[in-house]
Amino acid sequence: MYGTLRPGQSNWHHLARFAARSEPALLPGHRLYALEYPCAVGVASSGANDELTDTAAVTGDLVWLHPATHAEAVAHLDWFEDYRADDLDGSLYLREPAPVLTASGEQVVCWVYVAGAPQRARLRPEHEIAGGEWRSQTL
Repeated sequence: MYGTLRPGQSNWHHLARFAARSEPALLPGHRLYALEYPCAVGVASSGANDELTDTAAVTGDLVWLHPATHAEAVAHLDWFEDYRADDLDGSLYLREPAPVLTASGEQVVCWVYVAGAPQRARLRPEHEIAGGEWRSQTL
């Protein structure tokens, strides 16, 4: 999680009851933007030694879900993020697998909600959050 669903943020209560634990993590190859809510967008790589993708990263938290309520948690988060598997073009956010890096350097593949087409269509360069840290913003 990289925005309002992070521990201590305004919407953490939507995730807290499902969370077994969390730790800081970095989502490489993505940039963070601020609209009404934050949204991450993957940066396309043009090949080896691509400085853009090497430096683009979003700061967030890796949250492990309780196994007993995993399906319920994912369904609730899909609802919260307006992700609809049957309407990807209309979904505000898309749920995609992506590798993140923990503070200890471990790479973990997890679900990440990234900007869907309706969000991406509204993005402008001035919406980018420099440094990829949502908590540096005041909306």
